[in-house]
Amino acid sequence: MARTRLIVLIAVAAAAALFLARSRAAGPPVVPGSVQFAPVNHHRLQADEEGYYLPLAEFTVEEFQFNGFSLHPEAMVIFSRVTDSIQHPSAPCQRALIRPDTVHLVCPYQGLGTVTVDGVFPIKETEDASSGPRFVGFVTVSAGGRTLYQKKHAFSFTIGE
Repeated sequence: MARTRLIVLIAVAAAAALFLARSRAAGPPVVPGSVQFAPVNHHRLQADEEGYYLPLAEFTVEEFQFNGFSLHPEAMVIFSRVTDSIQHPSAPCQRALIRPDTVHLVCPYQGLGTVTVDGVFPIKETEDASSGPRFVGFVTVSAGGRTLYQKKHAFSFTIGE
């Protein structure tokens, strides 16, 4: 009987210790209105977003199809070979001037030449629900001092792969 009481006493003591340890680890209760969150920036600029600008109209230069470009984390253009459709990003652009309203990229693309993207963000803020392209500009591809392609294009924007 004494042994049973001892086991019950140890079990109660262990439960009490566990309860106290959990209540102290949880910290003080949260009082409504006491939690401060970082303000949400509803004025994020399109020029600062990580993602991809995709042409609204497909086009090819030589045996390469232009798939779009990215500004962040590194500025680069993306093509795929017409024969395999595998997307191949360029090396990071040699010159990348990214402003809240304009973009100027100069990017080398192996096997094709130099790709230049010059344009504007008609919709500057990412939270703007307006429909329409997120970037409009000229895409120029040149090699050996001659222009292989130059045309104005509109681009949509997407996040992810």
